[in-house]
Amino acid sequence: MGRAAVSRGSLAKLDQLPPKLAKDPLQFSAPKLPGVPNLFPVSVMNKLSLNLVGEAFYRMSGNYQNKIVNLTQFYHMLDITTGWQYAYGPAGFAQHQFLVPPNALDEFKDIIRWIQTQGHYSALNVFKLFGPGNPAPLSFPMAGWNVAMDFPNNAGVNAFLNELDDRVMKFGGRVYTAKDSRVSAEKFHKMYPRIDEWIAIRRKADPNGVFASDMARRLELL
Repeated sequence: MGRAAVSRGSLAKLDQLPPKLAKDPLQFSAPKLPGVPNLFPVSVMNKLSLNLVGEAFYRMSGNYQNKIVNLTQFYHMLDITTGWQYAYGPAGFAQHQFLVPPNALDEFKDIIRWIQTQGHYSALNVFKLFGPGNPAPLSFPMAGWNVAMDFPNNAGVNAFLNELDDRVMKFGGRVYTAKDSRVSAEKFHKMYPRIDEWIAIRRKADPNGVFASDMARRLELL
């Protein structure tokens, strides 16, 4: 299934920080590489370039123990640069993030292997093992295996993602609305079994539908 860099950490207590960091322990700014310029008339993100990006991040990951980093460096590693979306050209890219329950680990691996055979490539894929989610009826997190991917908007990517949705649903998984712009309302309602509960609360709070969005209309949340 390929190589990966694994990051584990725990929140440092104030008395564990060196004096310089202790002065501003919640500092979010992190070192950055130069941003990607908006110069590309077409996408430069292909199998070769994506492999090079993945190789670079793998080699930069290193082997660190007892190293203190700020919250952005740990939780948002890809923020090391800005403007990376410009490398995908005017067509842009499609983000897809999904989660399957912990008892579907083998099925999760099968989905990843299937993705590798489809001719749509993503670099810097982020895998996470989630703990229990919160009780909100439309909350994305739940205990299980999660991955976030960015696919260039090439020919056939929408059909590919539609089938990916079907495979995720088959094993009790769901997609993340903050990373989605295309899943159908029918599939979304099946992924979130408590969605009627959320809609009832929304209608009680806003019976005239004053607050709405294109996403809410697409997913039939009004």
